[in-house]
Amino acid sequence: MLKTLSYILLFMFYFSRINSQISCNISELAFKNGESLTYEVHYHWGLIWANAGLANFSVEFAAFKSSKVFHIVSEGHTYKGYDWFYKVRDKFESWVDTASLKPFRYIRNSNEGSNHVYNDSYFNFEKKRAVCFKVIKNKIKKDTVKISECTFDVMTMIYYARCINYSKYKPNDKIPISLYLDGEVYDTLYIKYLGPEKIKTALGEKNCIRFSPLLIAGTIFSGGKGMTVWVTDDEKKIPVLIKTPIVVGEIQVKIKSIKE
Repeated sequence: MLKTLSYILLFMFYFSRINSQISCNISELAFKNGESLTYEVHYHWGLIWANAGLANFSVEFAAFKSSKVFHIVSEGHTYKGYDWFYKVRDKFESWVDTASLKPFRYIRNSNEGSNHVYNDSYFNFEKKRAVCFKVIKNKIKKDTVKISECTFDVMTMIYYARCINYSKYKPNDKIPISLYLDGEVYDTLYIKYLGPEKIKTALGEKNCIRFSPLLIAGTIFSGGKGMTVWVTDDEKKIPVLIKTPIVVGEIQVKIKSIKE
């Protein structure tokens, strides 16, 4: 369970073919410079409830090749009391266009138990390709993949999902997406809109939008339906709760604090 800490927060998806045209135009950003969101990750199995770790998402202005960009960072870690069992120290970074949210660079630096992953990716939308440098057994491997005009990395996909105008959709409508993950592109994915719901959170009762990204098979997730995400039903669309079943039990990711 603990090894998936950051990926649970990064809205993993599962393959599913659809016929809709992908459109990635953003009319208005749902976040701004200086935003910081902190989440607590809980494990639930029967009568067992365990607070396993923390994750933080932050947005700051930065420079990338002399251009002003958003630097989006996610860091996740297990609490020290769980480190003896499975230590997690993960960091994900993206440098993205401030208007379109198209990524320029994406880094995954993942340390989970004895597993260490470092990927550094660069995006060229004019040439429609991404180059990924992977460190494997102290050697660097270079992969080049094709991307579309609407391909987002894992980090920018989260923020793009917050900018979707869900009022245009009816429950069970599917919103197509194209996701870049660790040197591969998955361009037949979607988010299913489930409708509005009011829920209780650590920050009080919130009117929310509920949707379901489908899970990637091959992890501790079984693949297919299961994960549900609640974001605030306002202009900010802040994720406040994520629930997903795993092989044994359930993970719940809950908002802990918001800084704007």
